[in-house]
Amino acid sequence: MLKVNQETLKDFEGKHSGITEQIMQFENAVLPVCPDCKSDNTANVQVGIIGRTMNIAAATTKYKLN
Repeated sequence: MLKVNQETLKDFEGKHSGITEQIMQFENAVLPVCPDCKSDNTANVQVGIIGRTMNIAAATTKYKLN
């Protein structure tokens, strides 16, 4: 679920070119259910560039920082 408004996405885009498209790819991703609890509230876990990664995690529930 998208957690930020369009103005925030524009701000992110100004800092990180192409980030809006990347966020929307996560937003539109069909993720598998948790194999342990069967919850469909799952996320993609990745390692990346700190500033960009933090903005993506702030924008969507389908991206998890660990």
